[in-house]
Amino acid sequence: MSLKDKYSDTRGDLRRLAKDARPGDHIYTVTERATSHPSQDRKVYEEWIVTKSKAFGSDTYYAESTANGGQDSLANILSRHRAVYGRQPVGIPNVAAQVRHETYTAEAHRAAQAVAERHAEEVAARLSRRYAGSR
Repeated sequence: MSLKDKYSDTRGDLRRLAKDARPGDHIYTVTERATSHPSQDRKVYEEWIVTKSKAFGSDTYYAESTANGGQDSLANILSRHRAVYGRQPVGIPNVAAQVRHETYTAEAHRAAQAVAERHAEEVAARLSRRYAGSR
């Protein structure tokens, strides 16, 4: 079964997410954050990879963040973020691919951003392969 486009923070959607999610699947959350600089994006998405571990006493998997390596249950992620997406958000930057250092030129910033995005994609692909192998 494939993931729906969006799961809301309801009991029914939590049951559907628990049923649909499989190890190696990519899920996404969107966060609106306070920024300290006008060049930073207010909305960012975080990519999570569903692991093969299940939460104790529950039928929901854990997912691992590609941004920081932290793990949390699908139920907690859905509750905290109020929505989980089965497709990558368009037009919103990946929090794991944010360039966090100053660059001297716009061209240098674009190059650094391209490297950061490529790295985030590779981390997500590696985690997905690791957990999908347990299907």
